Amino acid sequence: MFQRATLRVGALVVIAGLALSGCRKKSAPQYYQLESNVTILADRDGDDAWSGDEMTAALTALKAIDPEAVEGPRAQALITRIESERGRVEREKAAATQAAAVVTPRATVRLFDEKNAGAGTDGGAAGSTPDASVPDRPFGGMALADFQKLFGGCMSAEGEQPVPGLGPAKVFSVKNDDAACRTRYGLPDDGSVKQTYAFKNDQLASQHTESHTRVLLDAGQPEYLVVDAGVEQRLSILPQIRDVPDAGN
Repeated sequence: MFQRATLRVGALVVIAGLALSGCRKKSAPQYYQLESNVTILADRDGDDAWSGDEMTAALTALKAIDPEAVEGPRAQALITRIESERGRVEREKAAATQAAAVVTPRATVRLFDEKNAGAGTDGGAAGSTPDASVPDRPFGGMALADFQKLFGGCMSAEGEQPVPGLGPAKVFSVKNDDAACRTRYGLPDDGSVKQTYAFKNDQLASQHTESHTRVLLDAGQPEYLVVDAGVEQRLSILPQIRDVPDAGN
């Protein structure tokens, strides 16, 4: 009798053990490596990572994980994240492509002072309507040939000279002995300001303004003494602008 009861209890224990083992979820340890791979790719490549081949391989492996596994819910969440990021990147690229296809006309770029902007170009009549496609001032990166063609009438060539920040460069200065040129470039009539343009590799690289200051001293009637109080220099390194779009098109 005792022996039968023992056998009965043992059978129940075995059945319970089998039932418990059948209810225990399986594990998918490969998830942790895949999660690490996704993080590394995103950190290394940024937005480009989400549509790359390595991310595609990780996504395929994540989808192969049994949703009923212990790591199943986490794998599904990571799948959702990858697909969401892919959609975002694709939308942003499409928007950027569409924006790049829209061409907006730009106005003529003017880098220097715009006094007397309506004075016209060299050789033209003052007060005439300027062509919006032609700059009324030299601009950074301008080719030497274009500079001489458009502004040469008001310029004197001073040859190659050392220029701070540039080294040897071809230098041109506004003609101070020409009243029309002084007016166009906003220079005083007394010749106290000298404005030069320096070219490096045949492209306009800087504008240099040099001001001579004079002081009038009362030395007693009826004589006056004019003293040169020094020279003030200003050097402008110009940004490179290689084209002047026609704002009228």
